Amino acid sequence: MKDERELPGGPAAETLLEMGNIGTGSSMASLSHIIGEKVCYAPPVMKTVDYDGLAEWIGYAEENVAAVLIPFTGDINGMLLQIYKEGMTDVILRKLLNTEQVSGEMDGQMLDLLKETANIMASSYLTGLSACAGLRITLSDSAVSMDMTGAIITALIGTAAGTFPGGICIGNNFSTAEAEQKSCMLMVLREDSISEIMKAVEVSG
Repeated sequence: MKDERELPGGPAAETLLEMGNIGTGSSMASLSHIIGEKVCYAPPVMKTVDYDGLAEWIGYAEENVAAVLIPFTGDINGMLLQIYKEGMTDVILRKLLNTEQVSGEMDGQMLDLLKETANIMASSYLTGLSACAGLRITLSDSAVSMDMTGAIITALIGTAAGTFPGGICIGNNFSTAEAEQKSCMLMVLREDSISEIMKAVEVSG
């Protein structure tokens, strides 16, 4: 189902996408440091929070993925969602567990390692935003799960509708040479947070 609300345009859109670019660059540098590999990522794109828009990032095909959701509060409010496809999950866990091969089903330790990786990336993302716009932002407790892509998208839409009505999503895909299947990082912003960012950088809509 398509959300018919209009996205910000003009200088506001440029500013929001630049904020996303700054945050993405910081978070991907952190991931690169963690796994010891170059991380390739696409420029951020802005969408409304609807199934088709999210599926373009996360994927329409039903596959099992790791998802970490991290709310944030402060001068702006929203949440960061990181989706790790199987290849990216494998790269992260092999590096952190110092092993050539990750065998067996995902256990509690592995989920904790993915959550910690996502926390580091989210902290870098929001620190970049904070430094650029002078915003005070605090991360809340993260939640990690393994589920099918359709269930992840449906849950995110439900959470956004209940907590951040009228919000927008800024996101992008990323991959490595070993993990070519595209994972993604999404930032959902509450509607009133958009104007707060504009005020912080003195941009009119």
